[in-house]
Amino acid sequence: MVNISPKNFQSQRLRMLDIYFATERKLIELSWIIPLDNNPVTYSPELYSILQSSCGQVENMLRMLCEICKLPFSDKKFPEYYKLLDNSTNLLKRQWIYNKKTRETFHPLEIEDGCVSPSWWRGYNGTKHNLPEGLTKGNIENTVNALGALYAIHCISYTAQHHTKDIFETSNWFESDISLNSEYELDRVGFDTRPKSDLFYCATKFNKDGAPI
Repeated sequence: MVNISPKNFQSQRLRMLDIYFATERKLIELSWIIPLDNNPVTYSPELYSILQSSCGQVENMLRMLCEICKLPFSDKKFPEYYKLLDNSTNLLKRQWIYNKKTRETFHPLEIEDGCVSPSWWRGYNGTKHNLPEGLTKGNIENTVNALGALYAIHCISYTAQHHTKDIFETSNWFESDISLNSEYELDRVGFDTRPKSDLFYCATKFNKDGAPI
């Protein structure tokens, strides 16, 4: 395993964040043609491309998190990274995302019982050698969940850059309220230095002093 310094981690994180925002813009622009509140199984080659890019970024961001947290991995694959990071603290599973387009909330990094990865990852992973039939996995549900998971990981990575030793303490995480203003837009109160997304809001927050009362 490569030991990454905090300075190099920050540099790599910011470069990966640029890639994330470029991918997010593609989905937002596509949503003008294929609304994200369409049937979740609606698919297209464009959605498939975004899913592929998102999942590739997810795997690399999880690897970087393992490196900065000094978690030794024996296999450079998603399930290994996920197992190390989620561990007994549910660091990944608990991440709660709000979709600003559809006004829905979801936990994109949850895994069904008996599985080692989320359904969107299995959809992506199972299509690499199964095209063109595999294009159906490039649907709204898988793509939004993959990109939402990627955004949540970027928020965790920002926290890890400053609080590497504390992110695995369960009591340091809490779920904030999601409130909408009179225009049904997200109404956020308080100072938030995490990366800002035009599509998502991560309501699972870190506070080293514990959840606010």
